[in-house]
Amino acid sequence: MLIQIILILFYWLYFIFEGTTEASIWWHHNKKINPKIYHIYRLLENLGIIGIILIIGFFQPDNWFLISIFSAISGLFLYERFFTLVTQNNFWFTKKWYWKVWKFNIPYPSVWIQVILFWISILILGKIIV
Repeated sequence: MLIQIILILFYWLYFIFEGTTEASIWWHHNKKINPKIYHIYRLLENLGIIGIILIIGFFQPDNWFLISIFSAISGLFLYERFFTLVTQNNFWFTKKWYWKVWKFNIPYPSVWIQVILFWISILILGKIIV
């Protein structure tokens, strides 16, 4: 169970710092990025990836595939929230744009839908690792 929790934490570490790194690039595209901070973000992002690979490769925790799926769902929530924290200085900012898929405009999910999906994935992760 401890290995499974550590695997989830490595996924979250990756997604948090992937969102932060990408946001810092988007936000500072016309400005100078502080290379020390940027490389710390990249280092932590890579640490998450390395941790995921090592945990799955060496320990092969039970249900690692399901843990990966639901850690990614909850991780995408963390990615989006940290992205908006850096770019909008607001953790709960809602993007007001659409994904264009063929001729369809798919609205970006509201923060509250993201929060609900996050907690559903947390509950499922809890059921998987117990």
